[in-house]
Amino acid sequence: VKLLKAVKKHYRIAPHAEITLEANPDSAGDWKALRALRRAGFNRISLGVQSTDDVCLRALGRIHTWQQVQEAVAACRRAKFPDVSLDLIYGLPGQTMDSLKETLTQLCSIGIEHLSVYGLIVEDGTPLQKMTEAGQIILPDEDEAADMYEFVQEFLKMQGFERYEISNYARGKAYSRHNLVYWHYYPYAAFGAGACGFNGSARFTAAAKVQNYIQLIQSGGQLYDKEELPVPVQFEEFMFMNLRKQSGVSLTEAKQRFGIDVMEKYGAEMKPYIEHNLLIFDKEQQKICLTEAGMEVGNRIFEIFVTD
Repeated sequence: VKLLKAVKKHYRIAPHAEITLEANPDSAGDWKALRALRRAGFNRISLGVQSTDDVCLRALGRIHTWQQVQEAVAACRRAKFPDVSLDLIYGLPGQTMDSLKETLTQLCSIGIEHLSVYGLIVEDGTPLQKMTEAGQIILPDEDEAADMYEFVQEFLKMQGFERYEISNYARGKAYSRHNLVYWHYYPYAAFGAGACGFNGSARFTAAAKVQNYIQLIQSGGQLYDKEELPVPVQFEEFMFMNLRKQSGVSLTEAKQRFGIDVMEKYGAEMKPYIEHNLLIFDKEQQKICLTEAGMEVGNRIFEIFVTD
């Protein structure tokens, strides 16, 4: 609440601005505390659920349960949050197609507006990697994970969710406006330890450690490391961030912002993907976008626009 008051003190906030709060399900069950946040101005909440299967959650090292997820969503509703978003991961240890279907069914049954869905990535040096290598847990193989990916698309579409970005789904146009700023490649400010901002041509990353961040504020030191982005890098980031959206990238905007005729420069490289219905070129609206199949191999298509 204090942070939001500070922002309002120094910035003009649009009357219907989206103001999102992120929380873990185990810490979001107190509806009175949530109501105080709602009254302060927060109007959207995102919960890191990951699964409704308690066995999978324990394998991930998460401390919440499916019961706590239900209680957290109920508390958000009681506190009058109009938009509730949940994060979900598939390809989890011990997960099957049946258990994934059960998870999706349960999440859709509690009436949320937004889902962010990601495939599990096992990071180097994590306990999950060590347990996987030791054979203590078994992950779905590549074919099973691919089947899960396709099932997620089909199931959520039947439940009335629109896939408006590679990993994000919304009912009733309840898009994450915060994330759309990133995908449109617009500037954004950032405050706090480790925060990263963007002004359109450079990134600014704050000191990572909280104590260092505080000391720099007190001493008037340099809070942010600045990374100037060459125009070719700005262009490639603009292209693959916008291509993540279902609506695709505006070629007119690319020309206006970077002076690049995308079809003239990259048309030959895009042609095979267009012919195989992985990429669509809309000549009338002057945009290109990934198809459902194209989203599955998006990284290969993004590489077209990466400079050496």
